[in-house]
Amino acid sequence: MASAIPYIWDFDRNPWDSRDEAKTFSVGVYQWLPKSSGDGLKKSKTIRVIGYIADSEAVYAKAEELKRRLNEEQAQFESPPSWLQKQYSVTKPDGLVVQRSSPDFTGSEARTIRNRVMKSHLLTQGFVQSHASTYVRRANELVQCINFQTATWGGKFTVNLGFHYTFVPLFRPTHPLEPKRWIAMEELDFAIRGRIGFFLPRGLDTWFKFGKDSAVLRSTFEECVKSSLDVFERFTPKLTNPDALLSGGQQFIAPFLFSFPIQHFAAIEMRLGRLDAAERRLKAPVVPENEVCYRPMHRQLLGVIAKLREARGDENRTRKLLRWVTD
Repeated sequence: MASAIPYIWDFDRNPWDSRDEAKTFSVGVYQWLPKSSGDGLKKSKTIRVIGYIADSEAVYAKAEELKRRLNEEQAQFESPPSWLQKQYSVTKPDGLVVQRSSPDFTGSEARTIRNRVMKSHLLTQGFVQSHASTYVRRANELVQCINFQTATWGGKFTVNLGFHYTFVPLFRPTHPLEPKRWIAMEELDFAIRGRIGFFLPRGLDTWFKFGKDSAVLRSTFEECVKSSLDVFERFTPKLTNPDALLSGGQQFIAPFLFSFPIQHFAAIEMRLGRLDAAERRLKAPVVPENEVCYRPMHRQLLGVIAKLREARGDENRTRKLLRWVTD
Protein backbone atom coordinates (compact mmCIF):
# COMPACT_ATOMS: atom_id res chain seq x y z
CA MET A 1 0.00 0.00 0.00
CA ALA A 2 1.34 3.43 -0.94
CA SER A 3 1.43 6.44 1.40
CA ALA A 4 -1.89 8.22 1.66
CA ILE A 5 -1.76 10.97 -0.97
CA PRO A 6 -4.93 12.84 -2.00
CA TYR A 7 -6.55 11.42 -5.17
CA ILE A 8 -3.97 8.64 -5.69
CA TRP A 9 -5.42 5.22 -6.59
CA ASP A 10 -4.05 2.09 -4.93
CA PHE A 11 -4.97 -1.38 -3.65
CA ASP A 12 -3.94 -3.67 -0.79
CA ARG A 13 -3.01 -7.32 -1.06
CA ASN A 14 -5.63 -9.60 0.44
CA PRO A 15 -4.51 -12.02 3.21
CA TRP A 16 -7.05 -14.54 1.86
CA ASP A 17 -5.13 -14.97 -1.39
CA SER A 18 -3.56 -18.22 -0.17
CA ARG A 19 -6.06 -19.52 2.40
CA ASP A 20 -7.50 -23.01 2.04
CA GLU A 21 -10.87 -21.92 3.44
CA ALA A 22 -11.86 -20.17 0.21
CA LYS A 23 -11.63 -20.75 -3.52
CA THR A 24 -11.98 -17.13 -4.55
CA PHE A 25 -10.93 -13.76 -3.18
CA SER A 26 -11.11 -10.14 -4.23
CA VAL A 27 -8.97 -7.02 -4.25
CA GLY A 28 -10.36 -3.52 -3.86
CA VAL A 29 -8.91 -0.68 -5.91
CA TYR A 30 -9.62 2.62 -4.15
CA GLN A 31 -8.78 6.31 -4.22
CA TRP A 32 -7.58 8.39 -1.27
CA LEU A 33 -10.10 11.21 -0.69
CA PRO A 34 -10.21 14.09 1.79
CA LYS A 35 -12.60 13.48 4.68
CA SER A 36 -15.68 15.69 4.62
CA SER A 37 -14.72 16.90 8.11
CA GLY A 38 -11.51 18.28 6.64
CA ASP A 39 -9.39 16.13 8.96
CA GLY A 40 -7.19 13.74 6.99
CA LEU A 41 -7.95 11.25 4.23
CA LYS A 42 -10.20 8.24 3.74
CA LYS A 43 -10.46 5.42 1.23
CA SER A 44 -13.20 5.64 -1.38
CA LYS A 45 -15.50 2.73 -1.99
CA THR A 46 -13.65 0.09 -3.93
CA ILE A 47 -13.63 -1.18 -7.49
CA ARG A 48 -13.58 -4.94 -6.91
CA VAL A 49 -11.39 -7.36 -8.82
CA ILE A 50 -12.54 -10.93 -8.17
CA GLY A 51 -10.61 -14.05 -9.02
CA TYR A 52 -9.35 -17.44 -7.91
CA ILE A 53 -6.83 -18.32 -5.23
CA ALA A 54 -5.39 -20.87 -7.66
CA ASP A 55 -4.28 -17.92 -9.84
CA SER A 56 -3.96 -15.04 -7.39
CA GLU A 57 -1.32 -13.19 -9.40
CA ALA A 58 -3.80 -12.73 -12.26
CA VAL A 59 -6.05 -10.84 -9.82
CA TYR A 60 -3.21 -8.60 -8.69
CA ALA A 61 -2.13 -8.02 -12.28
CA LYS A 62 -5.63 -6.76 -13.12
CA ALA A 63 -5.70 -4.55 -10.02
CA GLU A 64 -2.29 -3.13 -10.95
CA GLU A 65 -3.51 -2.43 -14.49
CA LEU A 66 -6.55 -0.54 -13.17
CA LYS A 67 -4.49 1.40 -10.64
CA ARG A 68 -1.97 2.48 -13.28
CA ARG A 69 -4.60 3.57 -15.81
CA LEU A 70 -6.69 5.46 -13.24
CA ASN A 71 -3.65 7.35 -11.98
CA GLU A 72 -2.43 8.12 -15.50
CA GLU A 73 -5.84 9.56 -16.39
CA GLN A 74 -6.10 11.39 -13.04
CA ALA A 75 -9.53 9.81 -12.66
CA GLN A 76 -11.83 10.86 -9.81
CA PHE A 77 -13.96 8.35 -7.88
CA GLU A 78 -16.92 10.76 -7.69
CA SER A 79 -16.86 11.23 -11.47
CA PRO A 80 -15.37 8.01 -12.91
CA PRO A 81 -14.34 7.55 -16.53
CA SER A 82 -16.94 5.91 -18.77
CA TRP A 83 -14.86 2.76 -19.24
CA LEU A 84 -14.60 1.97 -15.50
CA GLN A 85 -16.74 -0.87 -14.14
CA LYS A 86 -17.75 -1.38 -10.52
CA GLN A 87 -16.46 -4.95 -10.59
CA TYR A 88 -14.08 -7.08 -12.66
CA SER A 89 -13.84 -10.86 -12.77
CA VAL A 90 -10.66 -12.70 -13.69
CA THR A 91 -11.12 -15.80 -15.83
CA LYS A 92 -11.18 -19.14 -14.01
CA PRO A 93 -7.98 -21.17 -14.52
CA ASP A 94 -8.30 -24.11 -16.90
CA GLY A 95 -9.24 -27.36 -15.19
CA LEU A 96 -10.29 -25.76 -11.89
CA VAL A 97 -13.57 -27.16 -10.50
CA VAL A 98 -15.23 -24.95 -7.88
CA GLN A 99 -17.72 -26.62 -5.59
CA ARG A 100 -20.50 -24.60 -3.99
CA SER A 101 -19.21 -23.98 -0.46
CA SER A 102 -22.44 -22.92 1.24
CA PRO A 103 -26.11 -23.85 1.05
CA ASP A 104 -27.01 -20.17 1.50
CA PHE A 105 -28.29 -18.08 -1.38
CA THR A 106 -25.72 -16.56 -3.71
CA GLY A 107 -25.76 -12.85 -4.41
CA SER A 108 -27.52 -13.46 -7.71
CA GLU A 109 -30.21 -15.62 -6.10
CA ALA A 110 -30.78 -13.08 -3.33
CA ARG A 111 -31.01 -10.30 -5.90
CA THR A 112 -33.76 -12.15 -7.76
CA ILE A 113 -35.81 -12.43 -4.56
CA ARG A 114 -35.11 -8.81 -3.68
CA ASN A 115 -36.25 -7.53 -7.09
CA ARG A 116 -39.56 -9.36 -6.72
CA VAL A 117 -40.14 -7.81 -3.29
CA MET A 118 -39.21 -4.32 -4.49
CA LYS A 119 -41.58 -4.60 -7.44
CA SER A 120 -44.56 -5.15 -5.17
CA HIS A 121 -43.52 -3.20 -2.06
CA LEU A 122 -41.35 -0.29 -3.23
CA LEU A 123 -42.12 0.55 -6.85
CA THR A 124 -45.77 0.83 -5.84
CA GLN A 125 -44.75 3.59 -3.39
CA GLY A 126 -43.47 5.89 -6.13
CA PHE A 127 -39.84 4.74 -6.19
CA VAL A 128 -37.98 4.02 -9.41
CA GLN A 129 -34.97 1.76 -9.82
CA SER A 130 -32.16 4.11 -10.77
CA HIS A 131 -29.46 1.42 -10.67
CA ALA A 132 -29.26 -2.32 -10.03
CA SER A 133 -29.46 -1.98 -6.25
CA THR A 134 -30.67 1.61 -5.83
CA TYR A 135 -34.20 3.01 -5.65
CA VAL A 136 -35.08 6.71 -5.61
CA ARG A 137 -38.21 8.80 -5.11
CA ARG A 138 -38.81 12.52 -5.39
CA ALA A 139 -40.93 14.42 -2.88
CA ASN A 140 -41.03 18.09 -3.97
CA GLU A 141 -37.57 19.52 -3.20
CA LEU A 142 -36.32 16.29 -1.62
CA VAL A 143 -35.11 13.10 -3.28
CA GLN A 144 -35.06 9.92 -1.18
CA CYS A 145 -32.78 6.93 -1.73
CA ILE A 146 -32.80 3.27 -0.69
CA ASN A 147 -29.67 1.34 -1.63
CA PHE A 148 -29.03 -2.37 -0.97
CA GLN A 149 -25.36 -3.13 -0.35
CA THR A 150 -24.10 -6.70 -0.41
CA ALA A 151 -21.10 -7.55 1.77
CA THR A 152 -17.76 -7.96 0.02
CA TRP A 153 -17.74 -11.69 0.65
CA GLY A 154 -21.45 -12.11 -0.03
CA GLY A 155 -23.91 -13.88 2.25
CA LYS A 156 -25.44 -10.74 3.78
CA PHE A 157 -26.56 -7.22 3.00
CA THR A 158 -27.32 -3.87 4.57
CA VAL A 159 -29.41 -0.89 3.48
CA ASN A 160 -28.15 2.65 2.89
CA LEU A 161 -30.66 5.51 3.10
CA GLY A 162 -30.28 8.99 1.70
CA PHE A 163 -31.82 12.42 1.21
CA HIS A 164 -30.82 15.15 -1.22
CA TYR A 165 -32.29 18.59 -1.87
CA THR A 166 -32.92 19.47 -5.51
CA PHE A 167 -31.24 22.86 -4.90
CA VAL A 168 -28.03 21.31 -3.51
CA PRO A 169 -25.35 20.39 -6.08
CA LEU A 170 -24.04 16.85 -6.45
CA PHE A 171 -20.56 17.49 -5.13
CA ARG A 172 -17.70 15.97 -7.11
CA PRO A 173 -14.23 17.00 -5.93
CA THR A 174 -12.16 18.90 -8.55
CA HIS A 175 -14.89 18.45 -11.18
CA PRO A 176 -17.45 21.00 -12.41
CA LEU A 177 -20.77 20.88 -10.60
CA GLU A 178 -23.43 19.74 -13.04
CA PRO A 179 -27.19 19.04 -12.81
CA LYS A 180 -28.41 15.45 -12.84
CA ARG A 181 -31.81 13.85 -13.32
CA TRP A 182 -33.24 12.52 -10.08
CA ILE A 183 -34.14 9.17 -11.67
CA ALA A 184 -30.44 8.64 -12.47
CA MET A 185 -29.03 9.41 -9.02
CA GLU A 186 -26.75 6.89 -7.29
CA GLU A 187 -26.32 6.34 -3.57
CA LEU A 188 -23.06 8.33 -3.45
CA ASP A 189 -24.80 11.34 -5.03
CA PHE A 190 -26.84 11.91 -1.87
CA ALA A 191 -25.51 14.56 0.51
CA ILE A 192 -27.38 13.19 3.56
CA ARG A 193 -26.80 9.48 4.17
CA GLY A 194 -27.14 6.84 6.87
CA ARG A 195 -27.30 3.06 7.34
CA ILE A 196 -30.59 1.48 8.31
CA GLY A 197 -29.22 -0.20 11.44
CA PHE A 198 -28.68 3.15 13.17
CA PHE A 199 -32.43 3.83 12.94
CA LEU A 200 -33.43 0.46 14.41
CA PRO A 201 -33.97 -0.10 18.16
CA ARG A 202 -30.39 -1.25 18.83
CA GLY A 203 -28.91 1.72 16.97
CA LEU A 204 -26.06 -0.36 15.52
CA ASP A 205 -24.77 -1.02 12.03
CA THR A 206 -26.82 -4.06 10.97
CA TRP A 207 -26.29 -6.67 8.24
CA PHE A 208 -28.95 -9.20 7.25
CA LYS A 209 -28.06 -12.75 6.21
CA PHE A 210 -29.24 -14.18 2.90
CA GLY A 211 -29.80 -17.60 4.47
CA LYS A 212 -31.30 -20.46 2.48
CA ASP A 213 -35.04 -20.03 3.06
CA SER A 214 -36.71 -17.90 0.38
CA ALA A 215 -39.73 -17.08 2.56
CA VAL A 216 -37.49 -15.82 5.37
CA LEU A 217 -35.38 -13.73 2.98
CA ARG A 218 -38.50 -12.24 1.38
CA SER A 219 -39.74 -11.30 4.84
CA THR A 220 -36.38 -9.71 5.67
CA PHE A 221 -36.50 -7.57 2.54
CA GLU A 222 -40.09 -6.58 3.31
CA GLU A 223 -39.11 -5.53 6.84
CA CYS A 224 -36.22 -3.48 5.44
CA VAL A 225 -38.60 -1.70 3.09
CA LYS A 226 -41.03 -0.98 5.93
CA SER A 227 -38.26 0.33 8.19
CA SER A 228 -36.87 2.50 5.39
CA LEU A 229 -40.27 4.02 4.64
CA ASP A 230 -40.76 4.66 8.37
CA VAL A 231 -37.46 6.59 8.43
CA PHE A 232 -38.53 8.68 5.45
CA GLU A 233 -41.88 9.37 7.10
CA ARG A 234 -40.10 10.62 10.22
CA PHE A 235 -37.43 12.75 8.58
CA THR A 236 -39.10 14.14 5.45
CA PRO A 237 -41.30 16.62 7.40
CA LYS A 238 -38.23 17.87 9.28
CA LEU A 239 -36.18 18.31 6.11
CA THR A 240 -39.03 20.04 4.27
CA ASN A 241 -37.94 23.15 6.20
CA PRO A 242 -34.29 23.68 5.19
CA ASP A 243 -34.04 26.66 7.55
CA ALA A 244 -34.55 24.30 10.49
CA LEU A 245 -31.76 22.05 9.19
CA LEU A 246 -29.48 25.05 8.79
CA SER A 247 -30.14 26.07 12.38
CA GLY A 248 -30.06 22.58 13.88
CA GLY A 249 -27.00 21.25 12.07
CA GLN A 250 -25.84 17.66 12.41
CA GLN A 251 -27.88 16.89 15.52
CA PHE A 252 -31.07 17.88 13.73
CA ILE A 253 -30.81 14.87 11.40
CA ALA A 254 -28.78 12.40 13.50
CA PRO A 255 -28.04 9.58 12.92
CA PHE A 256 -27.90 10.76 9.30
CA LEU A 257 -24.57 12.33 8.32
CA PHE A 258 -23.66 15.10 5.87
CA SER A 259 -21.26 14.85 2.97
CA PHE A 260 -19.49 18.16 2.28
CA PRO A 261 -21.26 20.14 5.05
CA ILE A 262 -19.66 23.50 4.15
CA GLN A 263 -20.96 23.37 0.61
CA HIS A 264 -24.26 21.85 1.70
CA PHE A 265 -25.04 24.65 4.16
CA ALA A 266 -23.95 27.28 1.65
CA ALA A 267 -26.40 25.83 -0.89
CA ILE A 268 -29.20 25.99 1.69
CA GLU A 269 -28.36 29.63 2.43
CA MET A 270 -28.49 30.35 -1.29
CA ARG A 271 -31.90 28.72 -1.50
CA LEU A 272 -33.11 30.88 1.42
CA GLY A 273 -31.80 34.04 -0.22
CA ARG A 274 -29.04 34.56 2.34
CA LEU A 275 -26.41 35.22 -0.28
CA ASP A 276 -24.03 37.20 1.94
CA ALA A 277 -23.95 34.37 4.52
CA ALA A 278 -23.33 31.77 1.79
CA GLU A 279 -20.55 33.91 0.35
CA ARG A 280 -18.84 34.27 3.72
CA ARG A 281 -19.05 30.52 4.28
CA LEU A 282 -17.50 29.74 0.89
CA LYS A 283 -14.72 32.30 1.26
CA ALA A 284 -13.69 31.14 4.73
CA PRO A 285 -10.33 29.33 5.05
CA VAL A 286 -10.24 25.55 4.72
CA VAL A 287 -7.60 23.12 5.94
CA PRO A 288 -4.70 22.87 3.45
CA GLU A 289 -5.37 19.25 2.45
CA ASN A 290 -8.85 20.25 1.27
CA GLU A 291 -7.79 23.18 -0.90
CA VAL A 292 -7.55 21.12 -4.09
CA CYS A 293 -10.86 19.40 -3.36
CA TYR A 294 -12.98 22.29 -2.08
CA ARG A 295 -11.86 25.45 -3.87
CA PRO A 296 -13.08 24.51 -7.39
CA MET A 297 -16.55 23.83 -5.94
CA HIS A 298 -16.44 27.05 -3.93
CA ARG A 299 -15.47 29.11 -6.96
CA GLN A 300 -18.36 27.70 -8.98
CA LEU A 301 -20.87 28.31 -6.18
CA LEU A 302 -19.57 31.87 -5.75
CA GLY A 303 -20.21 32.35 -9.45
CA VAL A 304 -23.79 31.17 -8.96
CA ILE A 305 -24.19 33.65 -6.09
CA ALA A 306 -23.11 36.49 -8.39
CA LYS A 307 -25.73 35.39 -10.94
CA LEU A 308 -28.39 35.15 -8.24
CA ARG A 309 -27.70 38.76 -7.26
CA GLU A 310 -28.15 39.79 -10.89
CA ALA A 311 -31.40 37.79 -11.07
CA ARG A 312 -33.05 39.34 -7.99
CA GLY A 313 -36.76 39.67 -8.69
CA ASP A 314 -36.66 37.20 -11.58
CA GLU A 315 -38.17 34.06 -10.03
CA ASN A 316 -37.79 31.88 -13.14
CA ARG A 317 -34.10 32.73 -13.51
CA THR A 318 -33.48 32.21 -9.80
CA ARG A 319 -35.23 28.83 -9.87
CA LYS A 320 -33.09 27.67 -12.81
CA LEU A 321 -29.87 28.75 -11.13
CA LEU A 322 -30.76 26.71 -8.03
CA ARG A 323 -31.93 23.58 -9.84
CA TRP A 324 -29.20 20.96 -9.52
CA VAL A 325 -31.47 17.91 -9.51
CA THR A 326 -33.76 17.92 -12.53
CA ASP A 327 -36.81 16.01 -13.76
